[in-house]
Amino acid sequence: MGLGEEYDGGHFVQCGQDAQIATASPLALTANLITATLGCGILSLPWATAGASLLPAVGLTLLVLSINAGTNLILVFAAERHQVFDLGGLLGRLRGRWGKLAKATCEVTIWLTVFLCLVGYLIVVADALTQFLPDVPRPSAVMMGCAVVLPLCFLDQQHLAFSSSLTIGANVYVFTILMVYFVSNREEPVHECCILGFGHGSMTMVSVLMQAAVVQMCVLPMYEQLERRSPLRFAKCLGVSFCFVSMLFIAFSCVAYLMFGRHVKSNILLDLPPGPSGTLARAVMAMAVLGVYPLLLSSMVAPLKRREEASSTEI
Repeated sequence: MGLGEEYDGGHFVQCGQDAQIATASPLALTANLITATLGCGILSLPWATAGASLLPAVGLTLLVLSINAGTNLILVFAAERHQVFDLGGLLGRLRGRWGKLAKATCEVTIWLTVFLCLVGYLIVVADALTQFLPDVPRPSAVMMGCAVVLPLCFLDQQHLAFSSSLTIGANVYVFTILMVYFVSNREEPVHECCILGFGHGSMTMVSVLMQAAVVQMCVLPMYEQLERRSPLRFAKCLGVSFCFVSMLFIAFSCVAYLMFGRHVKSNILLDLPPGPSGTLARAVMAMAVLGVYPLLLSSMVAPLKRREEASSTEI
């Protein structure tokens, strides 16, 4: 049992300073876990499914998400044991010089990859804004996206559940558009779809799924803020979130692939029919990535926060 904790009925209950930050309800954390996997990666799943074929794509989706869920649980158990809630700091607990090397490598890698991902999100938002406001210069559109996302970056996990709900709703809306389009054109033949096949496309499918599902760098800062924090409590949130994501990924990729066949584009938004519904889908998906932005940013801020807390403790 760590410092600042009490044992109550099978759960570790935070006291003092930890109690002030552990305010995220299980429902809020579940919504944030779902949102963390719903960036731009889901838009490429139908294209990856076309390369892997239908049944292998379903199996790979379940396999990849299961592996990531298991990895997240391992990290959470280790974080609770050592009371370290960022990925680099946790790797720093390795013995000998390997700990320092692993910590430095992990933190640099997270900063580089997440930074590039966040820049990409702002580009997506700017592209959407320029479609609706063609007279706005591109740099101004990027600044507008920054102005929208900046306040979100100061919110805790409990309050980020609101923007996460909007992101989930946006993804469900795009899936609904695909379903309506699929049902309304059900009399047309399926466009050259492969149900079962094996080839190099399976590796692409795994790569796209990893791009969408790898959220290990975000999990520990989320877990730190879970009220009445315990690995079992987190496991329930993780199970619900990954079950939802699994169903959405499989349904989304299969419906889009069956609708557009092997010629489906790498960005499914480009295949949506013209008109208000398709235009709105492109807009809401562009705005939805703003809900993912602060969750990814937390993985960059966590090491800085840990150093600040260590310095204040020494003083």
